[in-house]
Amino acid sequence: QIFKKMGGKGNIATKIWGEDAASLRRFLPEALDLIAKSTPDTRIVFFLDKNLHYAAHGNNDELFICGIQLGNELIHELNRQNLRKRAIVLLRSAEEHDDDENSDSLDGSIPKTIMSSERCLQALEPIWNKHFGITPSSY
Repeated sequence: QIFKKMGGKGNIATKIWGEDAASLRRFLPEALDLIAKSTPDTRIVFFLDKNLHYAAHGNNDELFICGIQLGNELIHELNRQNLRKRAIVLLRSAEEHDDDENSDSLDGSIPKTIMSSERCLQALEPIWNKHFGITPSSY
């Protein structure tokens, strides 16, 4: 209901990157490709974990990726390609309010303590409205 109220239409799809380090290394080009190939009215929300750590396995090196840095890189490329208005980039953080100054360019933060989809959508609603220009009076 909240998604529909926020202007959601059509199908809802989920894409998860990060099942392994190689998958996460492909995130930026694949995310940009996803946005570029979607219709102009498609709305995309990215949830990035603040810290991603992959232990070494076999010949693979240990990998640590900062979700804030990944989000900043995504936003930079979205701006460069004039696609910024089509996507929200959020940080998933263990803290209730993330005070990391490097996350200021992201659209917001959703605490990991929010587990239900209903609570997540309620937290997302004001960010969605601000980014996509939807106000309660236009529902």
